Amino acid sequence: MWTSRRRSLASSTERGCQHGVVPGCGARRSWPPIMPGGIGRAPEWPDQRRPRVASGPVTNRRARQTHHLRRDRDLITKTYRTWGRQEHHREWTTLNLLALHQPGLAPEPISAELDREPPSITMTALPGDPIVGYWTDDQIHLLAKAMRRLWDVPGDRPAPIDMHNAHYWRHLAARSLRPASGVELRAFDLTVDWITGPALNSLLDGRTLQILGQGDPQPGNMLYDGRGIRLVDFEDAGASDVCFELANFAEHLGARGTGLDRLADLIDHDHRRYHLYRRLIASFWLFRLLPDPTGARPPRTAELHDQAVRLIDLFD
Repeated sequence: MWTSRRRSLASSTERGCQHGVVPGCGARRSWPPIMPGGIGRAPEWPDQRRPRVASGPVTNRRARQTHHLRRDRDLITKTYRTWGRQEHHREWTTLNLLALHQPGLAPEPISAELDREPPSITMTALPGDPIVGYWTDDQIHLLAKAMRRLWDVPGDRPAPIDMHNAHYWRHLAARSLRPASGVELRAFDLTVDWITGPALNSLLDGRTLQILGQGDPQPGNMLYDGRGIRLVDFEDAGASDVCFELANFAEHLGARGTGLDRLADLIDHDHRRYHLYRRLIASFWLFRLLPDPTGARPPRTAELHDQAVRLIDLFD
């Protein structure tokens, strides 16, 4: 299926200047300087150059990309390398909802080949860069404004991602290697006991999935142009819970050292459910940092230890 949205285009020079692709026009840089991935996937920077907007530690790691981005002046074509979770449909639906209800917050959808293998989506480029390091208070307030716009979008949202299903977590725990000893073993056992118990069913009963969530709040998916925050990468978008989204900002491994957990101070939420979702998402990262039974992932011993300590604290 080929789908298209009609839009008016300025002259080539105007478009290039507006999106920062004509040398000497003084426009801001525009997306994509990176190839953002989904949850657990770090952004990829061409030639290993990272635009630095704020100073501080960088915790993201390079990882296998789930898509390829090709730029043609002010348009971006995203071709998916994996689409078994209907990532392309999620993104196309979300971009159209945002174009209708919150224009300017995300790329404008232009056309899509959703039934082709591999599927692809063409959208507009955006100005701005990811913020690297610790976010200022002003940047956190701009992020809160952007997220409120996203979460206020009405209409038929994509279905919730699998992380909102208790079976997903039990399957994840069952296929993870149990550590031999230490805080890693204690964190693993606490997590498995909780995930396999009745409390998780209550948390994930679906009654609080009332907003449109992005699902992957790593800093590479948020672009700052000095005046506002725009959002990219909606492969994991779908019906969600505000508490889940806030917890994801607090616990995403790629957001460590950024201060994105301060977003929760600006958004009304249920504090108990927020804490439980933080525990749940921290559990995801514990499982992800464990040695892979297939040997596909290299061991990350120091990070695993730190994550185990962090997770145990969330059980206190």
